[in-house]
Amino acid sequence: MLNAALSRMNLPRLKNKTIDTGVLYKKLENKKDSHFSLDILCKEFNIPKHDRHTASGDAFITALLLLKIISKLKQQRTIHYSDLFRVSHKRGLI
Repeated sequence: MLNAALSRMNLPRLKNKTIDTGVLYKKLENKKDSHFSLDILCKEFNIPKHDRHTASGDAFITALLLLKIISKLKQQRTIHYSDLFRVSHKRGLI
């Protein structure tokens, strides 16, 4: 969303490291689905959707989801801290 807003202002994309729960979810065994939402993932990981669709509520739910996905990845294989990040190789602001 930030990069889309920057693009509308003719500014370069951010190039900082990011952790994307969607990308991590796809790294789980047998998780090749191309479409999923926070609601679907909440159901799959048994996360209550309290305060869903509020900034703080969605951030908290996403944090819980991140922890659960990392835990599941650790059960399936050895993961390293660097495996969690996506790095944009494009030129950007940060």
